[in-house]
Amino acid sequence: VLRCLGRLRESEEATRAALRGFRELGNRRSEGAALNNLGLVMMLAGDLARAREWSLQSLAVYRSLRFAEGQLDAVGVLAVLEESAGRPEAALLLQSVADLERERLGVAALSREEATIRDGVLGDAGLTV
Repeated sequence: VLRCLGRLRESEEATRAALRGFRELGNRRSEGAALNNLGLVMMLAGDLARAREWSLQSLAVYRSLRFAEGQLDAVGVLAVLEESAGRPEAALLLQSVADLERERLGVAALSREEATIRDGVLGDAGLTV
């Protein structure tokens, strides 16, 4: 909620606290979610290097759990980061594969925020590729 309200510093603090708790409890799935949320917060804050680090950590956790939907969420953030780094082809590839896999698996629809991010990546990459 804090992230959606643009209160990024508070969101980062709350998510870091949650991450510590999830790690203490050994709740790996929630750990992956917290890591991905930190990636989103850093992306919105403009700290793309840290966003990449958090998102890659999230992807690694979700991969170890074989949790496909979480992996797709992390890949979506990484696609935006590729576009932001001036690599539209890589962004388009990542997002296209994630979309196809979501469809194949029949996983939940994207949230409005996620759909806006995805559409931005595809639109930007499509215009520049």
